[in-house]
Amino acid sequence: MSANSEPVISENVARAIEALQRVRSLRESILAKGIDGIYDHFEDIDGDWLENWTEDAEDIVVDEATSNTVVQSAQQH
Repeated sequence: MSANSEPVISENVARAIEALQRVRSLRESILAKGIDGIYDHFEDIDGDWLENWTEDAEDIVVDEATSNTVVQSAQQH
């Protein structure tokens, strides 16, 4: 492993840890408050986002670590 790849790996690990912490926090909120626990983690849940939905790749911004965590979690269940 080269010295140049170590900062990238460290950054990826840090992002993965943050994503796991967010997912765990969401899960704990849902377990404690039920479906209302989602409101602690997302904005504009009841807004008009669905009516304004687009599938343009430029509009979609997803944290890759979070996305991978959710997919892996879904595959385990």
